[in-house]
Amino acid sequence: MHKSKKEKIPLFFSAALFLLSGSVALGQSHYLWGILNIIAGLANITALRYVRIYPEFAGLFINIFNALLAYLTALFSFIAGTKYLHFAWILAGSLYLLVSLIFLKKAQKKYLK
Repeated sequence: MHKSKKEKIPLFFSAALFLLSGSVALGQSHYLWGILNIIAGLANITALRYVRIYPEFAGLFINIFNALLAYLTALFSFIAGTKYLHFAWILAGSLYLLVSLIFLKKAQKKYLK
C-alpha cells in the first residue's frame, strides 16, 4: 500500500467517527456537542490535504485535537449517564495520544538530527 494512503486511512475513520457522533448528538438535541463533533470530523477531512505536505505536523496536531475531543466526549458521556460508553471514548483518546507521541518522535528524529 502506498505511504500516503496509509496516512489517510486513519483520518477517514476519525472523520467518520466524529461526524457520526455529531449527527447522533444533534439528533438528541445536544446542539453544542453535535457541532463540536462535526467540526472535528471536518477538521479530519481538511487534514487529508495537508498530510501529504506536512505529514508529521499535520498528524501530530490533528491527533492531539482528536484526543482532546475524545476525552471531552468521554466526560460528557459519563455525565449523561451512559453505561460503559465513556470507556470506549477514553480508549480512543488514549490511542490518539499514543499516535501523537509516535508522530512527535518521528519529527524529532527527522528535524533534530
